[in-house]
Amino acid sequence: SLGTARARDQVVMLALATYTFSKFALTIRKAVTHKRHSAPFFRLLRTISYAEIAASLLTLQRSMMATFGEAGDNLTGILDAGNGFLVFLITLILGISLLVRPE
Repeated sequence: SLGTARARDQVVMLALATYTFSKFALTIRKAVTHKRHSAPFFRLLRTISYAEIAASLLTLQRSMMATFGEAGDNLTGILDAGNGFLVFLITLILGISLLVRPE
């Protein structure tokens, strides 16, 4: 029934949110504790991790809007476009920072 499907969507949504926030906290912890590793390889891994977190947060936002919000709402489109552009901008800045400071 529709109620069962809706409940399963919410469980999947909660699992995705738990995964995303756990990954976010782990990335912050690694950034603070492994700052002393300035080798290019470790810098590259940290940068990829930051971009991955930004994309995960966008995925979480989109999934939450699909699960709990109205799919055709104008606000949904504005949030998707704005957050998508923000993820693009963060990824672009991270990529440029790798090229500018190759250390």
